[in-house]
Formats: sequence, C-alpha cells, structure tokens
Amino acid sequence: MWLLKLLNFKDLKYLIIIALFGFGTYLYQQNKELKKENQRTVNNYQTALKLDSLEIAIFKVKKDKEIKELLQQNKELNSLVKKSKVKTKRIQGLYYQKISYIDSLKKTINVTPIIKYIRDSTPYTIPWRDSTTCLDIRGKLVYRNDSLNVIINKREFNNETVLIKHEGRRKKVKWLLGLRLGPRDITFTPESKCGKNKVIIIDKDK
Repeated sequence: MWLLKLLNFKDLKYLIIIALFGFGTYLYQQNKELKKENQRTVNNYQTALKLDSLEIAIFKVKKDKEIKELLQQNKELNSLVKKSKVKTKRIQGLYYQKISYIDSLKKTINVTPIIKYIRDSTPYTIPWRDSTTCLDIRGKLVYRNDSLNVIINKREFNNETVLIKHEGRRKKVKWLLGLRLGPRDITFTPESKCGKNKVIIIDKDK
C-alpha cells in the first residue's frame, strides 16, 4: 500500500499500460512460437506420408525423444547409429543416404576360343571382366579335367555422392501478384556418379 501512496494516478496509468504492453508482447511471442511448432509438426507428418516417393526427406526435431522415435521407425539407420556408439542426446543432425544401383546393361563375353581346348581335352583359362561406371567384376573361365568353371575373384563397387545444400527459388509474394521477390528457400540436391540417391535428413531445431 505504501507503494501506491508514492505513485499518483498518472504514474499508475503508465505502469498499467507498460504491463499490458509487456503481457501482449509475451502472448504474441508465445503465439508465434506455437504457430512455428504446429507448422514443424505438420511438415514432419506430411514428409512421413510421402517418404517413399521423395528423393529428399527432411525431418525437423527439437527433442531427443523425437529422434529416438524416428530411429525406431528406420531399422537400418538405427543400426548404424548404434554401431557409431554416439549418444542420442549428442546428435544434432543426421544425413542418411541410401544408394541403390542396378546394372541393366547387357554384355556378352566371347569364350569361343575355349571350345577348341575342350575338344582337345587341354586345360585352359580365359580371364574375363565386366565393368560399368561404378561396378567392376573380374574373374576367369577355367577348363580342367573335363570340368568347366566360372571363377569370380573380384567384385568392386565405387560410387561418389554429394548432398548439396543451396539456395533455391525465391518465395512468392502474394500481394505482388505472386512474383518471386521474397527470401530464397534453402534446399538440398543429391548427386551421384551412378545409381539413385534417397536421402533422409533429421535436423534438430534450435
């Protein structure tokens, strides 16, 4: 009460205005954070629904619990993380890349010369090699003691991949008839020497 005696009505009015302004600012920030959180949840849900058809899937997480849930849904990724022995609470982002490569190129290796040696019952070996941009398979065709064997002594797969984080197209500004004059989105583009990339990004929001 003694504080009220020191303040006149005008001072009290200003204090109330400042308090209301402060409370309004607090509510505005809370509402802004809530909208941001709701948007993050919606984006994660939509990404999960489209996961099989997306080349790049990005999940935004804030809590270690969310990372654990995403890991439980992906056994292969979970196995890799466990193998690394990195604690979940220390993870800030995961860039998981799955590469599939099917060689559809048909190639004929001519082994006709060995027919002569088979007819003459003479042991003979023909080396052969089948290779593409990323895959190299080598072996030999061996005829010995009336037995013909294909021996593979090398299988080598080498691929180079990169995940490029870069600026995308500008956002559309509605009140300017949809012209792209807004800030640029950050986007990711995968590239590899061969095969198709499928990338899942689990990024921790700060």
